[in-house]
Amino acid sequence: MSTAQTLTPAELNNRKLLGTFLRTRRESLDPNRLGLPRMRQRRTPGLRREEVAQLADVGVTWYTWLEQGRDIKASTKMLTAIASALQCNDVETQHLFSLAGHTLPSMRVTAACCKLAGHNQQMLDAIQLPAIIETPRFDILGYNQAWCALMGVDLAQIAPEDRNCIWLAFNHAGWRNVMTDWDEVMPQMVAMFRGQMGEHLGDPH
Repeated sequence: MSTAQTLTPAELNNRKLLGTFLRTRRESLDPNRLGLPRMRQRRTPGLRREEVAQLADVGVTWYTWLEQGRDIKASTKMLTAIASALQCNDVETQHLFSLAGHTLPSMRVTAACCKLAGHNQQMLDAIQLPAIIETPRFDILGYNQAWCALMGVDLAQIAPEDRNCIWLAFNHAGWRNVMTDWDEVMPQMVAMFRGQMGEHLGDPH
């Protein structure tokens, strides 16, 4: 299950964020609404790891390791099953795949799902590390204050329609100054943006 590769600091950070996201979603679900057997006493809110693994048809140990941020492989099929078990909407599923280092094929983020659920903002606020939730087009749906401090921008003062990582990189001096590898990163982001736009030409935004 494990691999011997050395993870970069960014990959290590994403694994921690993935674990926090999985745990927050798991603890937010009502077992009774999912048809799970009633238990006399639960030590933790929401679902247990064993129940998520059962719903997703994956191994308990494997899921536990994934939530703990260990360096294990997760296929698209497994991540899709976990997203379904955790009742993730489209934006949450995209966020899960992104943290796991995967690209979700044919993901359509429409106007109806471009609103951040309250529990996701609570999750971001609880994370001490810089964190955002963004769409495949780099629109920022949610963020925490640690991220604002890191990037040198108060996103609360930025109009919602301008909260886009690419737009800010080109138009906000503080944001650009933080990106020491701007000349290398921006061509990659623009290329990714162009690739994603092919699946969103019919979207209203």
